[in-house]
Amino acid sequence: MANVWNIVSVGLSIISLFLLGNFNAILSTTERGTPCPADWMNWESFCYYQMSEWMTWFAADTACKELGGLIVVPQSPEENSFLRGFGIKYIWLGCYDWQEEGQWVCLEGCGFMEWANQGPDNWQGNQHCATMTGDVQHLWDDWSCELRAAVICKKPATVEAKKEQQCTDGTYCLVMGQDGLLISNHCLFGFTLREMTTTSISQCGQECIKDSCCHSFNIHRNQTTNQTMCHLNYAIRAQVNEDRFIQSDNCRYFETLC
Repeated sequence: MANVWNIVSVGLSIISLFLLGNFNAILSTTERGTPCPADWMNWESFCYYQMSEWMTWFAADTACKELGGLIVVPQSPEENSFLRGFGIKYIWLGCYDWQEEGQWVCLEGCGFMEWANQGPDNWQGNQHCATMTGDVQHLWDDWSCELRAAVICKKPATVEAKKEQQCTDGTYCLVMGQDGLLISNHCLFGFTLREMTTTSISQCGQECIKDSCCHSFNIHRNQTTNQTMCHLNYAIRAQVNEDRFIQSDNCRYFETLC
């Protein structure tokens, strides 16, 4: 990340303009990977199993749970790339929005939702399950849950000691470009968890810190309504293509440090 831009993380007592909030971290000990069960593939700290048959989303959900896993949900760009490496045209992903249209829920974690085009469109009003599709460069798309697709189940590997950072509080910061200047009038688009009106940067930042899926946020002034909007994002600039970090007047972008 350092070769893309530098995060301003100067102590609050030195430069209060850039560091907003507080940061604390603790180290926890887990265990590190041992072999996965027979026929399961190990990647990072998880095991993956490809079902031999294509099936509906609901059948896939049942089948994976019977094996002690869940329908795969990528948690990072790297995991999305790992799944593309299977070379399968259509793969179910463990996310859905049938409870409330547009509010995507994932079986595991938050999901790194790399949607195709402008995002899920709920075509014909019955597309409520997520898939990774080769029709659009193996990006995410919404499908009818009753269609059939390939199934990859995922579960944690057995692990041995490794240090992992966890946040008990958070810091959110402006970012600088390679020229050393603060980046202004730019925002991250296409990775929104949720949005709301806000009265201050601090209020929006605290909402992001409270949401474990939020890693950055935009503050945007709507000139028509004269409202200040807070957009919580599940990605950061370094994880996405540059065409998703767009110049926009009256918009500022911030990142959390954990």
